[in-house]
Amino acid sequence: MGFGNPIEKISPADAYEGCLAGETVIIDVREANEWQQTGTPKGHLRIALNDVDFVEQVAALTDAFPHAALAISCKSGMRAEMATRVLALK
Repeated sequence: MGFGNPIEKISPADAYEGCLAGETVIIDVREANEWQQTGTPKGHLRIALNDVDFVEQVAALTDAFPHAALAISCKSGMRAEMATRVLALK
């Protein structure tokens, strides 16, 4: 497992454009109750940051989409940053 790619902040619009082009996989790291309240934006995959196997689920995505960049999404950006830090340590 390796998440050694450089980390950079991109805008939601750039992430979405990348998703439409098949160049980016967007992961929504919010919790299930938030997904129920607001839904999930089109093209986003749901992997909650608090899932016990969060890292393994993301690793499976990198295996499935080896040439795609990962974009991490949440409501305010705090959990997305935490998720990015967790993945950077792996």
